[in-house]
Amino acid sequence: MVDEGTSVSGKRLGSIVRSDVAQISLTWNYLTTEEWKAINVLFSGPQYSNKVDFFDQITGTIRTGIEMCVSDRSAGMWRCNVQGDVLGWLGCSLQLTEV
Repeated sequence: MVDEGTSVSGKRLGSIVRSDVAQISLTWNYLTTEEWKAINVLFSGPQYSNKVDFFDQITGTIRTGIEMCVSDRSAGMWRCNVQGDVLGWLGCSLQLTEV
């Protein structure tokens, strides 16, 4: 199935709509700056997607090497030192979606 439309310039736009696409939402109550950086580094760089291993709730098995892209990264600043450096983050979250 394809979800499609037309741009202002008359070009056809579309995206494939699939069922059973895995999505994983990850959240942490609090992370230090170094912990949040280490997590984000895993999903940064020139590549669009990353290989991820996770427990699939539908099949009840571990799926390995599944291509997923990261989206919706979010965190609220918690506290800074007197120099203004961020020491930690509250409500850190990101979402992984199967490509």
